[in-house]
Amino acid sequence: MSKKKRISLALLAAAALTIGGGQLLRPVGETYLKPMIEEQLNTAINGTATYDSLAIQWNGTVKLTGVEVKDRKQQSIVQVPSITVSVSPWKAVSMLWTGAPAVSLISDVTVADAKLRIVQESETEWNILSLIRSDKESSSMDYRGTVTVKNSEVDLRLANGRELPIKEINGAVDFGEYPTMKAGISAVADGQKVNLRGSYTANEAADFSLYIDAPSIALSYVNDVLPASLQGKLTDGKATDIAATVRREDGVYRYSGGLTIKDVAIDYDSYRLRNGNARIMLDGDTVTIANGRMAVNAQQLFANGVITLEGNTPHFNLRVQGHELDVAALANIGVTGRVGGEVYVRGTTEAPDIYGRITGRNIGYDGYTITEVGADVSYKNGLVKAEEFDADINDGHVTGQVLYDTTDTSFEVRANAVALPIGILSDVIGQPVYGTVSGGVYAKGQHADITAMKATLHGEHVGTGELQFDTADVQVSGGQGNYIITYANATLGEGALTAYGTINGRELAIHANGSELPLAALSGYVGKPLKGRVGVYADITGTMDNPTAHGHMAVHDISAAGMDFSSAYAVFDLKNQRVTVSPIALQTSDGGAYVGNGYVDLTGDKAMDMIVETKKTRIEKVAKAVTDVPVTGWVTAKTHITGTMASPVVRGYVHAWDGSIYGKLFTDIKFAYGYGPQGVRIHRFNASAYGATITGEGTVKGNALDFNFLGETIWLEPWLKEYADVRGYMTAEGHIGGTLQHPVFQGNIGAEQVAINGTPVTNVHGAIYADPTVVNFNEVSLDAGDGGHFMVKGGMSLTGEHRLFGYATVENSNIADLAKLMKAPLHKTTGFLHGRVDFGGTIKNPDITVKGSVKDITVADTVLGTADLDLSLQDRQIAINTLRIPVLNGVLAAQGKANLDGEADIQIAASNVPIEAVTPVTGQNIPLQGNLNFIANVTGETRNPKVELSTDVTNAVINGVTVDRTYALATMENKTIHIQQLVGQRGEYKVRLSGDVPLAAFYTSGYLPPGDSNAMNLTLDMSEADLAVLPMMSSAISEGVGPIKGKLAITGSYEQPEVKGSIGVKDGLVRIKGVKKPLEAINAVLRFNGHAAELTGSATMGKGSMGLSGELAWQRTSINHYYGLAQFNGLDVEHDYFKGPLNGEIGIAEANGMPTVMGHVDLENTTMAIPLDLTSSEGGNPFGLDLTINVGKKVQLYSSGLYDLRIGGGAHIGGTTASPDIDGSFEVINGTVKYLNNRFNIMEGKATFIPGSFLPNLQVKAFANVQNYRILLQVEGPATEMKLKLASEPRLEERQIISLLTFGYSGGNNSSINSDDANALLAAGLRSVALGYVEGAVRNTLGLDLVNITTGSLDPNEPTNKETNGYYNIEIGKYLLPNVMVTVSRGINNDLTSYGIRYDINRSFSLNGWHNSNSHSYFGGAWRYEF
Repeated sequence: MSKKKRISLALLAAAALTIGGGQLLRPVGETYLKPMIEEQLNTAINGTATYDSLAIQWNGTVKLTGVEVKDRKQQSIVQVPSITVSVSPWKAVSMLWTGAPAVSLISDVTVADAKLRIVQESETEWNILSLIRSDKESSSMDYRGTVTVKNSEVDLRLANGRELPIKEINGAVDFGEYPTMKAGISAVADGQKVNLRGSYTANEAADFSLYIDAPSIALSYVNDVLPASLQGKLTDGKATDIAATVRREDGVYRYSGGLTIKDVAIDYDSYRLRNGNARIMLDGDTVTIANGRMAVNAQQLFANGVITLEGNTPHFNLRVQGHELDVAALANIGVTGRVGGEVYVRGTTEAPDIYGRITGRNIGYDGYTITEVGADVSYKNGLVKAEEFDADINDGHVTGQVLYDTTDTSFEVRANAVALPIGILSDVIGQPVYGTVSGGVYAKGQHADITAMKATLHGEHVGTGELQFDTADVQVSGGQGNYIITYANATLGEGALTAYGTINGRELAIHANGSELPLAALSGYVGKPLKGRVGVYADITGTMDNPTAHGHMAVHDISAAGMDFSSAYAVFDLKNQRVTVSPIALQTSDGGAYVGNGYVDLTGDKAMDMIVETKKTRIEKVAKAVTDVPVTGWVTAKTHITGTMASPVVRGYVHAWDGSIYGKLFTDIKFAYGYGPQGVRIHRFNASAYGATITGEGTVKGNALDFNFLGETIWLEPWLKEYADVRGYMTAEGHIGGTLQHPVFQGNIGAEQVAINGTPVTNVHGAIYADPTVVNFNEVSLDAGDGGHFMVKGGMSLTGEHRLFGYATVENSNIADLAKLMKAPLHKTTGFLHGRVDFGGTIKNPDITVKGSVKDITVADTVLGTADLDLSLQDRQIAINTLRIPVLNGVLAAQGKANLDGEADIQIAASNVPIEAVTPVTGQNIPLQGNLNFIANVTGETRNPKVELSTDVTNAVINGVTVDRTYALATMENKTIHIQQLVGQRGEYKVRLSGDVPLAAFYTSGYLPPGDSNAMNLTLDMSEADLAVLPMMSSAISEGVGPIKGKLAITGSYEQPEVKGSIGVKDGLVRIKGVKKPLEAINAVLRFNGHAAELTGSATMGKGSMGLSGELAWQRTSINHYYGLAQFNGLDVEHDYFKGPLNGEIGIAEANGMPTVMGHVDLENTTMAIPLDLTSSEGGNPFGLDLTINVGKKVQLYSSGLYDLRIGGGAHIGGTTASPDIDGSFEVINGTVKYLNNRFNIMEGKATFIPGSFLPNLQVKAFANVQNYRILLQVEGPATEMKLKLASEPRLEERQIISLLTFGYSGGNNSSINSDDANALLAAGLRSVALGYVEGAVRNTLGLDLVNITTGSLDPNEPTNKETNGYYNIEIGKYLLPNVMVTVSRGINNDLTSYGIRYDINRSFSLNGWHNSNSHSYFGGAWRYEF
């Protein structure tokens, strides 16, 4: 078409557009756009695209609705409700003459309300990428319009499951200047609005420009695109104030703008990076980091600087700072302390230049502390430097420098130290070292080779393990394998060690010697205490691979592991890897010796040949080194060791004698032994101990055991005395087989007769088997006591549930013997047991069946009968099939079952059981008689049973007082005892107890208030009681009359009871044995108020009266306060030893931690007598005393025929009953005392008291007129050791005075008693008066036919000793018929009495017979001759 025609057509089209409007574009849309869109939808993607409708508007605009794009998996990716494609009319006209492509018709594409689903399927794959079709053909971009997006959304789902919705997407992309495309888009992501604008040129350089503007973006989304293998995670933080542009022009990046990083948190391994903040500014190729900071494990670091991007290589100029950083927080390597410093990083990643200074303080490691440390560090061109290194370590100091070239591994080190603790080198050396070192070290080399070195060092208290030197000095120099040890000296206590020499390549030339080195330094290595002094000399030559040495060692004053040696000496050689010791000798302080010699090869099979001999040495010294078993005695031994170190062969012989093992003595032990590849063999074993001989032999081959033994006449007492009193001999033999892991013992025991706890046991024999799985007694039998026989057959498994099996039988065994065997003797009880016990089950759930009887049960010589029993425990169920115990005409029985995990149904009953027949079993004299009857039913759960009890006692007698009836009804349910009634009745009077007692009240501690479910709730009702109950409570009361009224409520727990209520008596009467008048008009009230009680009362006796008061308080079950007071107001007491009014008051209360009697007694118009049985009491707990005795007018001590004294004075009795302290005295105003029928008038009499005793110290002067003599008696000293003096006017010798007092005549100088007899008779006679032992020992001697004083015991059957030799006796006699005399003998200072008869055959010979108070009699003859 010509140009002219095209112009005409264009003008015509323009006119048509002007006149016809858009109606002309519709055919264009149908002709060009619709086919193009349908083709693109079906061919441009890997997937399918569908739409609901495609409509062409009147103006040619194409509108698609319901557009949806799916991938090949038919998963929906894009959903667009509406897409509008607009057409340019002018483009349609131009197509007529330009021939432009159809796509150029489109002027704008508008996408509204689109929803795009983007899913990350793996780290590198996204679902949206799968839609892109690979097309090798390249085509040019013809579209020059605009793509507009309105109100669209993107649902972004990451591989970790996290979702990020991007909403409110609005913007446009302009292709009008293609290949340069321009865009501007806004969206809301994570609640923050983000604006993007920029351009992109689709050429080879791919230039672009992107501007980002956002107030804040969360950085945590960075984790979503990081590889899963990366340990670190960014857990928090955000970028704010983002306003940045990134450009790329001709492949070069340019940056501008900036952003702020806030609150960044990163977790990496054990590091926690927190509070990361920085301001990052971009300017061209420069990135500036300002105010950078971050806390690493709470340690703050700071960073500032610039990174310049030159091409693709960054250049650094950064500064990193840290101050007072906690090392332990930064790195868990056992180091503590604080570090800081400033480091500059320059250069590039390929050629860094780093320098700075690092400092630290109080750096601690393994007990060592670097107080201050600093160093200048640098790295450049592969060279690492640490210069100006300066550190204070503990109390030491070190300076120096280190150079290390990473390119060729060469190094150079210089260091100087002062008192440096070398413990920090323990890890390097491989074992712990300690001490301090000073000096200098220089070394240089390459890799692990030292080319030159020199060290001069001085150490203090250096060592390793248990070995410590006081000082150490060394100088070493050399290099390349050749070294000179100029000196190496050390001191240890008073000892010294020195060495010097050379090491040339592998050749050694070293000389060493030491003197007075303490052996204790090696104690830690051997694990036993060592003592002694060592001298050693050695020359070491050869090579390091095969050294040669010769030396000797001498030790003195040695103590090793409890073994003492006076000296030791050894010569040793090392040559060709063989150590030879010849000889080695040790001498003990007690004359024993150890000698030996031999060799050991250090290579090859390590063969050896050693002989060690022990000569007469105490076992204790040897045993302490190898065992803790307490063993003593003497020993000799010889051991020969051959073979190799890996397979030694040992042979030897041991002889021990006169010693002990575990305190058990042995006389002699001998055995030979051997050890080798075939195992251990012990043979010719022979031991003698306590008369027993034990022989045996056996082997251990590999794991197999084979040992036989026989023990004869084994005395049991020393072996079993810690467990029981066993006496007698036993024989045992057996075999130990099996293996070391599973030994098997089989043996037999036997004994003819032994005694266990005093009970004879005979005919003991049986077999025993045991291994790690079971122990079995095979018919072990014995006879015990008087005819009893026992047999046991069975045992127990030792694995798993420990199952039991077997049975035991018993025949005719006296239960008294059984009780003695178990150290639980029965009192006055015998009976003979017959039966069998079968056992099975397991140790935790045993099955036991007991069947048998106890025949002829006898208590206190009363035969009760035969008891039958049949009991079982089967699968935790107890069955009482038969349990019947006869008690004379009564019986005690039980029957039933109880499942330990279920229900119980047991009945227990007693019928007509006489209580007095069974009380002797207790061993106590219980004043109780009567017949007991009761029935108890036990039902319900065994762990919470229900018990119903009904009981009564008939014909009861308590303390000689008859009780008509005692009965009780009670139940127990839900662990509470309900006492319906417990009644004691005598006549019309009753005492009742009722209420509830929870079992918890017995084991609950602390206070339980009334009403608590665990508290007792008892009522003791005495409203029907009477004082007649008192004689039951005390034998001193013969009668009680008068009603008792009151009730007590008992609550709380058993441990802390609470009692409330009162008990009172009105107009009561009590008779006290020996007191002629009763206590009458008794009115008293005992009030209880919780944990206290108060007593008030009064009574009369004759014309006098008394008042009572008292208090009692308790805490838990202990009385913590008490007080009682009795006030006497002329109480009219009439007793054999006291008659008259009693005045005063006596109380009891706690003082000084004990009960104390206190008060005062006022005596007046009173007559008293000293009781015949007045002796000091022993035993019991002491009482305190605070009592005053006041003696007033007319106080008389009177006993017919003994004394009649009127006394005065007074005393305060303090202290205790065990150690009284009596302050005061009593005087005799006037009176008389009878001594051997002679009445003495008291001139002076006084009794004072010695601290610690109730017995008085007497001072008495008296006289008596006997015939024509005035006898003067003087007594001084304690009542038990009185010094007596007698004098007379006219003067007689003392023995003549005694004869005069005793027999009525002085006897002149021919008295029949000597001075010793006289003194003893006088003392005994006076004691009989003072203490009332004898009433009228010699009375009215005139008229008797025989009066004689004898010494010694009146009973020849008593032993003759110091005590009986001191007895004195009076013998009197009277002829009733011619030649027939009746005699009576009575001890003066002893309690013996003898009655006899004598028939005189002639003057010199008579027949005698007597019977004494010890129930001994005699009949015989007597010959006497007088001259």
